[in-house]
Amino acid sequence: MGRDHLEELLSSQGLTRGVHFDTQPVIRGTDGKPVKNEDGAMMRPDVILHLDERREVIIDSKVSLTAYVDYVNAEKEADRQVFLKAHLESIRKHVKELAAKDYASYIQSPKVAAGYVIMFVPNMGALWAALRAEPDLWRKAADANVYMADEQTLYGALKIVRMTWTQVAQAQNHEKVYELANEMIDRVGIFLQKYEGLGKALRKASDEYEDGLKKLEPQGQSILNTSGKLIKLGAKNSGKHPIKALIDIDDIPALPAPEEASSEGPAPEPENE
Repeated sequence: MGRDHLEELLSSQGLTRGVHFDTQPVIRGTDGKPVKNEDGAMMRPDVILHLDERREVIIDSKVSLTAYVDYVNAEKEADRQVFLKAHLESIRKHVKELAAKDYASYIQSPKVAAGYVIMFVPNMGALWAALRAEPDLWRKAADANVYMADEQTLYGALKIVRMTWTQVAQAQNHEKVYELANEMIDRVGIFLQKYEGLGKALRKASDEYEDGLKKLEPQGQSILNTSGKLIKLGAKNSGKHPIKALIDIDDIPALPAPEEASSEGPAPEPENE
């Protein structure tokens, strides 16, 4: 019940399991193996709260409220005092157990432990009944690096944690903006380099086009001039792709046109005498 209450309280502050806190994680030693207590059971705190990207604190909610419930329901004052004493002893015992477990010492680098554990008492009346009976109980627990907190106290602390994570998210967003800006500027630089290269290629193609065009000019040793000379010498202009700008070449006489064959057919062969 206490763990469910604790998780509901964490979620109510906008904290997300697996991101801002982990429930019942296995505590492991420097060798990576699960750490076990004196009874041979693995050490699994109720919650590891991530205060930010590095700092962490353990929250435990396994406080027994059986004696407190009996204290509240007792009708006789003598019984109430007996149950109150039992409740106080239960609180002391749990503080001692948490101090002995020393969860914080098992937080592995690069994570940094807060150096204390929060003992969450889900019932405000249960905590204050114990503190009224023994006012310096919280100080003795704090000296053992165990901080007792009821829902109201933890609620205020979680708001601060939430604010910290909001600042972390904003810083990450700013970093992403800078990364995107740097990426975009880099891409613009690449585009300009390619665009300048394209301009050079276009200028080179234009120069080659002009150079080729000069070879089609009617003067000198142009292709057009040479083609005209070939046609004067008897080559045929293409019917499908005729050269329309042929030049008359006066210094090379045209060949006489071949005589047309007689329409009467070939001449008869001479008779043999």
